[in-house]
This record gives sequence, C-alpha cells and structure tokens, in this order.
Amino acid sequence: MPLKQDSSYKIESFAANTENEIKRLKAQVELFWDKEIGCLQRFGLRDGMRVLECGSGPGFVLEKLLQGFPGSRMVGVEIDPLLVEQSRQTLAQYRKDQCEIVQGSILNLDFPDDSFDFVISRLVLEHLPDPLSAIREVRRVLRIGGKAVFIDNDFDLHLRAYPDIPELHELYEAYCRCRRAEGGNPNIGRELPGLLHKGGFANVDLEIVAAHSRVIGDERFLRSEGSGIPAQLVKDGYLSRDAFDRLARKWHDTLQQEDHALVRQLFVAVGEKLTTQPSSLHAATRRAGHVVGRNSADDLSRLNPKEQHQHLVDYLQTRIAAALEVEKALIPVNRPLIELGLDSILSVELANYVIADFGVRVSEVDLLEVQSISALATLVQGNLDGGEQAGKVSATKDKDEVVWEEGEI
Repeated sequence: MPLKQDSSYKIESFAANTENEIKRLKAQVELFWDKEIGCLQRFGLRDGMRVLECGSGPGFVLEKLLQGFPGSRMVGVEIDPLLVEQSRQTLAQYRKDQCEIVQGSILNLDFPDDSFDFVISRLVLEHLPDPLSAIREVRRVLRIGGKAVFIDNDFDLHLRAYPDIPELHELYEAYCRCRRAEGGNPNIGRELPGLLHKGGFANVDLEIVAAHSRVIGDERFLRSEGSGIPAQLVKDGYLSRDAFDRLARKWHDTLQQEDHALVRQLFVAVGEKLTTQPSSLHAATRRAGHVVGRNSADDLSRLNPKEQHQHLVDYLQTRIAAALEVEKALIPVNRPLIELGLDSILSVELANYVIADFGVRVSEVDLLEVQSISALATLVQGNLDGGEQAGKVSATKDKDEVVWEEGEI
C-alpha cells in the first residue's frame, strides 16, 4: 500500500487513468457550480477583486470565475506540475494580468502578507496531513476584512442513492482507509468551522450544498463519478475485486429503477480575517478588556496565605468574567460557578489556565460543583505544593458562606 505523503491526492496515482480523472474533475465542478457560486457571492465575492485559488487543479474553477467576474485578477496555486500545465492550457485565452498560474503549495504560499481580497480552497484540506497550517497560511495572505472559503467532502455524508446501494459503503470505507494511510482526512467537512476558528478566522459560517439527480439529471452525476478511483483502490489493495463487481452491478440496477435518486453534498465554510480574532477564554479576556498577568506558584509563594487567597480570587474572577463576557464587578465570588453560567466547555478552558499558570490540576467536575470562586481559590491554594487538597470544598456548603478562613490552609 502507498506510504504516507505530503498530500493524499496525486493525480497520476489517484485514479486508474489520468485523462479520465481530469474529465471527472471538470464534471465535479459542473455538478455543484450553480450552488457553489451562489455561496461564494453570498460570502462576499464580487467583480474587481484580487482572488486566489489554492489547489487550482486543471483550472476549471478559475475558468468559471473568470467568466463570471471578468474584472477580477485571478491567481491559481497548484503543486502538481501535470495539473499546472493542464490549467495553463485551460486558461490560455486569458491575459496574464487577468489570470496567472503558479506552481507551489498551500502550505507555503509565495505571496506577501495581505495580498488577496478573497481566497478559495476547494477539495484541498481533506488531502493534507496538516490542514491547520494551510488555513493559517491562507489567512496570512488575505487582507484585513477579506474572506476565505474552504470547500471539502465528508465521506460519511457523500453520495447516496435511492434505492440504497450498500456496496457504496464498502467503497467509501476503502477510499477513506486509503486517504488516511496517505495522510488525508476524508471526513474533514464536519471539522471545518472548528479548524477555521483555530486558524484565526472570525465570523465563521458553514453551508452544505447538495446536488440531486431529480434536479440536475443523472448524466452530470455519472460524469462526476466514474470508475477510475474504485479501479485504483482495487489495484492498491484497498477494495476487493468482488466488491467492485457487486458495486458495478448494483449501480447499474439502481439506475434502471424509475424512481431512483442520487444525492451528494459538499461542505462550504467561510471565515473573515480581522485585526483581532476573539475566541476562547484567553481571547475573550482581551476583548472584554480584562488583564490577567503571568502567574505562577513561585509568585504566590512570596505572599502570606491570606494574600495568596485574595490573589487567586481576583485571578479566577477575572478569567470567569472574561469567559462570560461580563464586567468583573458583576461576578460575585460567593455563588456557584454553574449558576454564573460556567459550562463544561468553559470549565475545560479554565482548568487548562489554572494548570498552565499555577501547576494545579483542578477537575472539570470540581469547577462545575464548586460553590464559589472563593471556594475554588481555596481548592487551588491547597494544591499549590502538589500536596493533598487542604481546602477541599463541600457541595453542600451554603452558597453565601465565605469558604476561606485564616488557619484553614
């Protein structure tokens, strides 16, 4: 079986026949284009922009974009030299000041910061071992206020048929094993919003576009599928010959059914580059104007127990106020955190900050059950030296009681 590589898409080994694979790629653009272009326009694409397509393949998307937005400046980046040559042939009628194809990688774009108004990456991230680095690189070359759109598959929600074709499940399982062995992630569609947030994008949104045979007809579906990829999976040992034969027969029989239907989906995620990207507890702290200095157990060791406790109360109150996006003064120190609005997600982030800043592991359950910020400060303080929880908090404490008292530590 193939070894893991820098991308799980190499056209010369992806399908049994390269020429047919290029035709399939063109048909795949045609299958979704009416829906995709609508998404791109809703997300802000308009004529006159400087647009980058990462992973431009044979140039069929750029061709569509140039037809619809003739006043724009289009740049395509493609890593495969065969596809670079093919795209230059596809776009030969356009002047270089209208469209340029550059051989390169989405992981290392040879453009200055803030170079483009709009970036498109179509069916690329699912083939990368490190999609997050690609997203961050796209964000780097995007200007402030610009948008990037990432379009990918999720093979748990890939092509489905009515009547059902169980053999399609076998095919997709084989395909997914192959792509993962080569470093790809064929189920990345569901992860796109989270990846965009991690990559620094703001105002992230997701749409799913669908193509249905009862709307666009069978022919466009059949041209966008083909047998090249299944045949290559057989050749590489991921799919048995028997499964391939059964799939071919069942596919044929299904198409003979008068009421048959085929449906396929793509995940379309968009993010915007802003000067700041508020997200998570730490970014919420910056957005809310709260300042939390660098803390450590060593810093606290210089204080007496009462000063330690007050410092921890102030630290926790600031962190929680920032997470909940309210003023610190509105966060009482003697009410249960769960009543204040701390949920399981924010409890994980808060626990991470406590262990990073003070080396104290506080469980998420403790955070949700503890009766106050003051009680939580006592719990952290009791573990500063890595010892037993000297200030263990009881869930039955009266919520108005101040937990820490001199001599408790």
